[in-house]
Amino acid sequence: MSAGVAESANDAEAKLIELAGEAWRAFDAAASFASVTRPSMPILFFGDVRRYLASRLRIVTVGLNPSDQEFLGGEPFQRFRGLAHDTARDPRSYIEALARYFSGDPHWDWFRHFRQLLAELDANYEADESNQQSSTVLHTDICSPLATTPTWSKIEKRRILDTERESLISAGTQLWEELMRQLRPNVAIFSARRDLCQEHSFEPVGDWRTLHTVTTNQSGGLRRNGPYAISSRWHRIEDQRCLFVQCPNRIPPLQIGGMDKSTAGRKIKRLLSSGP
Repeated sequence: MSAGVAESANDAEAKLIELAGEAWRAFDAAASFASVTRPSMPILFFGDVRRYLASRLRIVTVGLNPSDQEFLGGEPFQRFRGLAHDTARDPRSYIEALARYFSGDPHWDWFRHFRQLLAELDANYEADESNQQSSTVLHTDICSPLATTPTWSKIEKRRILDTERESLISAGTQLWEELMRQLRPNVAIFSARRDLCQEHSFEPVGDWRTLHTVTTNQSGGLRRNGPYAISSRWHRIEDQRCLFVQCPNRIPPLQIGGMDKSTAGRKIKRLLSSGP
């Protein structure tokens, strides 16, 4: 890593420590919310941020908010090794625990669905010690760093929780925007509806364009829920261009076959090479 890149990474890490405090303040502000999972903790991001910052290609995946499955058995720190009630709010301990997430017991039932697409970009969530050219991916959430019970999509259907949802998304999107300014990704792959992919102030460069459409299921018949269309649009984050890729929100994400995931990954790679 060059001296300039190292200095930039150190600056970003210092800012992340500040943002960790913001995440905990958002958690405390929602102490009375019925929709927030308890016990839990805020999750600013998932993954090894140092390896991400040093990666040749910076990739983030983007969901809506953390799953309540991150907090199994009422234990808020089970998936975040090294944290305990007396250390969780220490910013450095907190960031280090988030960085270790994918080397422990991550929620693979959700994250594994991105693996084949990311492989086409020579990237993965886990650090690949055998391949120094591979990129380490981070996961982020645009609506809130707080897990909810029920899920975000179900909260949207419960009018009684509208005030809580609006408060969570107001604080959460501001925090996500500042996080993106520090992470400066080249590519952001969303599992979200189009309107939620636009809950930010980053300047678009051009229009949304269809990247890849899947019309059949793996048996060759028509998809029961209709075509699955992946779209893309360039945005500007500070002085850097970032390709936003929108995959329709499903649980689990990317409900298409492995060949289509690989095809979508190759198309993203070509777009990154050609630019807007």
